[in-house]
Amino acid sequence: MPDVAASSTLEVVTTGSICAASATAQSSATVEQANLLNGVVRAVAVVAMSTSTADGSTATSSSEGSTILGLSINGSGPVDVTPPPNTQIAIPFGTVTLNEQIRSGDGVHTSALTVNMIHVMLNDPMTGAITADIVVSSAHSDVNFVPAPKAGNAFMTGGGKLGTGRDIATFGFNAGSRGSSGLHGQLQYTDHAQSLNVHSLSIDSFELITGTTCVTFSGSARVNNADGYSFTVNQACDNGEPGVGHDTFDISVSGPGVSYSRHGTLTGGNLQLHPE
Repeated sequence: MPDVAASSTLEVVTTGSICAASATAQSSATVEQANLLNGVVRAVAVVAMSTSTADGSTATSSSEGSTILGLSINGSGPVDVTPPPNTQIAIPFGTVTLNEQIRSGDGVHTSALTVNMIHVMLNDPMTGAITADIVVSSAHSDVNFVPAPKAGNAFMTGGGKLGTGRDIATFGFNAGSRGSSGLHGQLQYTDHAQSLNVHSLSIDSFELITGTTCVTFSGSARVNNADGYSFTVNQACDNGEPGVGHDTFDISVSGPGVSYSRHGTLTGGNLQLHPE
């Protein structure tokens, strides 16, 4: 099929930023003098815009600014229009979708939006097979943002259970760094199947894992009433509510005669990250 698609100008711009309290991403695409299918679809200018923002509690995406100038379909008079999302118009052997919007994300930390201002699909009238798939002016943006607690002023508290049946471990802890008071906290952990009891004697390090709601901390410990051991909580993650089935805990313990590790998703309890 000759002259399936032609245009004179294409411009694409993508920008983004991230700071302690929010993140934003924006993309735009502009096509001028679009001519599809030998004039079945024409436009003077096609502008697609997609903007996504997140502040740690809400994530949204918008197509604000998207428009089509001088649109003509099937010989209709040219109009300037911003069609409602996913407007479909029949053409010979296919359809035109205007302002096609494809969204994803959880609406809390993540959001994404693809805007295809003109999407033409042609099908074989006998088999239904796609014979042409043309997109004019497509823009995509997405964000994935979890705000980090202020440096030196974060802590986590929680407790729970790993495993089921007789193969369980139970634990409770609080750990963090709160301003000038420095590191603080304690851990009590018992693997009932392994007859392993861990009681922290000190918290020697604590860190919020960048870009996550997880912490890691370590210190010295008494194991089964004997000193000379160390422990590391490799990751304790607050993945939302409820904690059961979402939050995760990963610990290792080492010292004389002991080399132990266990990790898993909580089958009981809850972890809570406190940003301040």
